[in-house]
Amino acid sequence: MEENQLILLDKNQAIGGSNSGVNVTELIKVVDYYKNKQLELRNNIVTLKEAEALQQKKIVQMGKQLQELSQDKSGTAGQIVLQLMANAATSADLNVSYFSPSATWIAFYDLRAENTTSPLKIIYKANVSQSTGLDWKKVKLSLSSGNPTQNGTAPLLSAWFLQFGEPEHAYRAKKELYQNRIQGISSTASLSKAALSEVTIPQSKVNGLVIQQNENMLNTTFDIEIPYDIASNSKPHSVILKEFNQPANFKYYSVPKVDGDAFLMAEITNYDQLNLLPGEANIIFENSYVGKSFINPNATTDTLNLSMGRDKKITIKREKVAEQTGVKFIGNSKKQIFTYEIRLRNGKKEAVDLLLKDQYPVSTDKDIEVELLNAGAAQINKETGVLTWKLNLKPGATETIRISYAVKYPKDKNILNL
Repeated sequence: MEENQLILLDKNQAIGGSNSGVNVTELIKVVDYYKNKQLELRNNIVTLKEAEALQQKKIVQMGKQLQELSQDKSGTAGQIVLQLMANAATSADLNVSYFSPSATWIAFYDLRAENTTSPLKIIYKANVSQSTGLDWKKVKLSLSSGNPTQNGTAPLLSAWFLQFGEPEHAYRAKKELYQNRIQGISSTASLSKAALSEVTIPQSKVNGLVIQQNENMLNTTFDIEIPYDIASNSKPHSVILKEFNQPANFKYYSVPKVDGDAFLMAEITNYDQLNLLPGEANIIFENSYVGKSFINPNATTDTLNLSMGRDKKITIKREKVAEQTGVKFIGNSKKQIFTYEIRLRNGKKEAVDLLLKDQYPVSTDKDIEVELLNAGAAQINKETGVLTWKLNLKPGATETIRISYAVKYPKDKNILNL
């Protein structure tokens, strides 16, 4: 309506037509009216457009909220259908328990260390999310490490028949045959409580909150005392499960062929008593956030190694020594010699223990001969070609290590990954 009036004024600027005269007083009145009315209408248009944009923004926000609330894969959002049977009409109170695959939790951690001499503080957390269609109000959570959706049938080992075929085709066929028989370890767990007999172990306190941890033969359950509100929107909700200080042995680890940095590692023993699950970890060292790592407790060793991030104060460089690297031709054979130098410097104010690893190639063909010329006083694994040094670097100290090996093979052939 406002714009229509503006158009009307624009079309009627000729006052009185071409044959009628207008005196100066009337003309001034018309011009003033036209000017004021035009300004008023334009201001009204701007105000209405701003209000329209604000309302449109609210519509988009409400649409997103509606989509989150209505999200449910099963198509029966927030509905439970029960079939009841009774011998006679009666009034009764019912407690309903049900299973939903739309409620999950994933473990994650905070790893904190003040320095390399203090214990490692591990904060065990859970990211709980659910999209069942019902918002949880003041519920007491019971988080289980078990996964009821995982196949519980033990695998069977079938006969292994050999046959000719293309290597890639045979690999895919074998993978498809066995991938559904052997179940891997899932990093997620549902919010169901085990029905097996439980053995109670001592309670733990997190900021004054009592969390009961129950352990049975197959999984662990955390019963959390404080009630939580968790909306049905699939967004993770952080819940602290446990906090404990774990004695740790700190050392540095580096593989300069792959990555030129030194990584601080925390070695912990008796980690099976912690009931850890695979999960991402935030690393806080010396009161500074240094990055993320991953905890994989499904190791077969007695020691669990936790990566605590990179330390730029330890400098490591691996370079090829050009003057001691070359090619020789011997009859029908070609012999290549490779020499590498690893230089290390400890820029820290304290001594550090460093586990350094490198490698030389291992032959799988009788026509390829590999000779280790210089191992640099390393421990040698002849099966894998891995060289290991256990070093103690004093503050400000530098050290140089050289390794050298030769590869001999027919000169009319090439080795792709040499």
